[in-house]
Amino acid sequence: MDSAGNIYFADEKNLRVRKLTPQQIVAEGVTNGATFLAGGVSPGEIITIYAGPDVSLGPSSPVGLQLTPDGFVSTQLGGTQVIISGVPAPLIYVSSSQVNAIVPYEVAGQSSTQIQVKVQGKPTNAVTVPVVAASPGVFAITNPDGSVNSATNPVTQDGYLVLYATGEGQTTPPGVDGTVNTKVFPKPNLPVTVQIGGQDAMLLYAGAAPNLAAGVLQVDVQIPAGVTGTVPIQLKVGTASTPPGLTVTIH
Repeated sequence: MDSAGNIYFADEKNLRVRKLTPQQIVAEGVTNGATFLAGGVSPGEIITIYAGPDVSLGPSSPVGLQLTPDGFVSTQLGGTQVIISGVPAPLIYVSSSQVNAIVPYEVAGQSSTQIQVKVQGKPTNAVTVPVVAASPGVFAITNPDGSVNSATNPVTQDGYLVLYATGEGQTTPPGVDGTVNTKVFPKPNLPVTVQIGGQDAMLLYAGAAPNLAAGVLQVDVQIPAGVTGTVPIQLKVGTASTPPGLTVTIH
């Protein structure tokens, strides 16, 4: 066994020396934290890294977001770290089966990045994924009273909706890794648009979600006139859109 935890053994019958590498991850297991779809990652995007079979990426008891003494989101939870382009990523959640991290803003302008998990100081293999300008995904959609919009909890036609999303890419002022947005609320550099029921919705606000970590985008939108029922909603940042299937209910 070497210092990284790799195990080498002799396969005498096949005249080979075999190597077992611990804690493997794959690019297909790196997904947008809201859509759970793999692909390119954007600066500030909240991602989920899934462990492969019989692989542990963290403690058996899950550990949630923690802040450092100076108020930043911690880059180490339960003995787990995520290194992206050589930069420790802020961590939101770790468990044996998955890790939720925030892509450092330092990846902006790169064509690809390498992602590696360290568990109790021992690194996994590194995987390479593309870097994209934006990769939007929506975590939740709420009504004006803060309750989650649903078929049994619709919004009124004269109301508005609040989307909590990620993957908006670089911001102005530039995003700072691990910041909690309490005083400065950066806006996405790319244009943000929302369609509800196939109609353009008027944006009331599109920027950092107050009191949440940098990387969470809040978008407030007015319901377009005449739109009722359960209808599709789509968030677009630049040329990138949320996947189909997202709906809201209006009465």
